[in-house]
Amino acid sequence: MLKSTSILICFISFFASYSQSKIVNTKTTINEVTVFLSGAEVHRKGKVTLVPGVNELKLNGLSPSINGNSVQASLSNDNLTILSVDHKMNYLIENKYAPRIVAIKDSLEDMALKYKIRESLERVYKEEKSMLITNKAIGGSDSGVDIEDLMEMADFYRQRLTEIETKLLDIVSEKAQITKTITKLNNHLNQLNAKKATHTSEIVIKVSSKLRLVSDINVSYIVSQAGWMPKYDLRANNTTDPIGLTYKADVFQNTGIDWKNVNLTLSTGNPTVNNTQPELSTWFLYFQQQYKKKQFRYGNRRDALVNANYSRDFEEDDKPQLYEVQGSLISKSLANFTQFTENAVNAEFAIQIPYSILSNNESATVEIQKYDLPAQFKHYAAPKLDNDAFLLARITDWGEYHLLPGDVNVYFEGTSVGTSYLNTAITDDTLDVSMGRDKGVVVQRDRIKDFCKTSGIGSNKKTIRGYKLIVKNNKSTPSELILLDQVPVSSNKQIEVTIDDNGGAKHNQENGQLKWVLNLAPGESREITYKFTVKYPKDKIVGNL
Repeated sequence: MLKSTSILICFISFFASYSQSKIVNTKTTINEVTVFLSGAEVHRKGKVTLVPGVNELKLNGLSPSINGNSVQASLSNDNLTILSVDHKMNYLIENKYAPRIVAIKDSLEDMALKYKIRESLERVYKEEKSMLITNKAIGGSDSGVDIEDLMEMADFYRQRLTEIETKLLDIVSEKAQITKTITKLNNHLNQLNAKKATHTSEIVIKVSSKLRLVSDINVSYIVSQAGWMPKYDLRANNTTDPIGLTYKADVFQNTGIDWKNVNLTLSTGNPTVNNTQPELSTWFLYFQQQYKKKQFRYGNRRDALVNANYSRDFEEDDKPQLYEVQGSLISKSLANFTQFTENAVNAEFAIQIPYSILSNNESATVEIQKYDLPAQFKHYAAPKLDNDAFLLARITDWGEYHLLPGDVNVYFEGTSVGTSYLNTAITDDTLDVSMGRDKGVVVQRDRIKDFCKTSGIGSNKKTIRGYKLIVKNNKSTPSELILLDQVPVSSNKQIEVTIDDNGGAKHNQENGQLKWVLNLAPGESREITYKFTVKYPKDKIVGNL
């Protein structure tokens, strides 16, 4: 009986010790980060020693911007079983940057005190200098001044004033140095304040182990407060060779945790975008509500005030209606029948060298790829808006490079010509990039006064306009110029627009655009004229003609 009782007690003790979790503070480091256009996926790696039973692994001091639903964990040993993975906020553990912030604030107070001391010394020396200058007279009014006394006094003034001026110069220099130090400390403090979070978070992983062993642990999760923006450098040495495109990214993060020497991957995906396919709801037609004024006859001002709140009344058929859409009642509104979904096709760029991205609200530039792109160069001009001609690089088959819309720094013939914008949100096979203004192609637009006149014909007026376009290629190479201008388009049937001479342009009747494609030889100039007539009633005024 005693033996059975002992065995039972041992069994209960063993079971109690096995069922009780052992808390293990687990140290991990960030080794991989995939940055999306909005958000990032962080991968942590570490080693952990486990004992038989249930182990509670705690990863402390993590970013407060973790999406708890995205946390995943894995262990390298098959003898281990993950029972649960939980994420929670920890409002007790202070962010690791707090002690550094306190130290910098102390340094700022010390610098401010030193600055005030210098200001006090500066005032003292200035007062002494003023006193010496004010009291420089020696001797009485009735007696002369002994030459030896005069020389001694002169030496004193010279020596003391020199010392004061030297001290004042030293103080000015010291104040300037203190001001620089204060500026640097404030900048550093601003960076740390950007990193500082009011709290941290932690991940708790419960693991069941049959043996005492060491295992690798991998944890991943998605954080907000991070992302990247594309930007480009576009370089062209001439108009015959391919252009060089450097695809870069401005990566930023303010998660509260620095990413130091991590394997960085940039993705064009966005985990925050809804990827569910859109479904069309029923398109209901309905009558717009109409209001009917209810007339009152007022015998006096008092009756009018009493009935003021009843000046409008609904007819029975004008009451707001409800429609049943997918099983729920909603008030009719265009917003209830509007749905927007964006589907993203991801591309990933794995950076081959480790990168460090600090949590300081500042972006780090990461170079992604370099491409040599075949391009055709053409000039473009719309002299009605701008007298300069623009050089365009027309890039074909650009879709295979997974380019995103972004700013472009443009360099032509080794010189920066400004910035442009790469608009990849188009469906055309050709991507036009402005390489800037080219003064080698001259464009001029003048009104032809002899053609411009207004006359009356019966009940109508007729206004004639004529314009002359002059273009010249001053370059040593041929140029293909796309020249644009326009004639007005009538929005009223009483206004008639007739093109008398289009100057050989291709006319777009919908928007009135006139387009010429000119092949200009080196040094060649062309002159183009076009005329149009606007006819409208005599008693009307066309304001923008």
